[in-house]
Amino acid sequence: MPPSADGASVVIDIVSPVTLLIEDLEITGGHGCVGGAVRAAVLTVCDPTGITAVPVDLTLRRVDIHDHTYDMGGGAVGITQGSTLLVEESNIYHNEGHGVYSLAADVHCVGRTDGRFGIWGNVKNGVYMQLADSADHTISGQDCDFGDGDDDNGNFDMSFLDLMNQDYGEDATFTCSSANLACL
Repeated sequence: MPPSADGASVVIDIVSPVTLLIEDLEITGGHGCVGGAVRAAVLTVCDPTGITAVPVDLTLRRVDIHDHTYDMGGGAVGITQGSTLLVEESNIYHNEGHGVYSLAADVHCVGRTDGRFGIWGNVKNGVYMQLADSADHTISGQDCDFGDGDDDNGNFDMSFLDLMNQDYGEDATFTCSSANLACL
């Protein structure tokens, strides 16, 4: 059985700074304000004023994260300021909110062209980044699947606080910067 919550709590809750590798795992059934499956934040209330950043270097390797619910648009994975998320040969899909909610944390997705690996089929955005400071933050993909047609993300594949939105599709390679709101 995959790790699962009761639909009312976060499955993996990271509350201290750490470098963490989660690999070869399926995570289902979580619920949270900022990350139902995996959350790197301390919450006092369920709104942006109640988020305390927990800086982490988090790698998800060969992980399937799906069927999570949310409050406040939170998404399946929530990561905060001072952090980096690497989604490597993993899938974040079919979640009620965003696939990834980032509060000014860098997000990188690395897949392969010989299979499906990426952030797709989520009800809201694939990656939604809220900007909390003036530093440059990036969202990037290398052969990362963001869905196409019936399995596309509901709003956009990536969004910087709705200031810049992009859609990609299968096996996408790109780098987007918050400093100039542009993608290459």
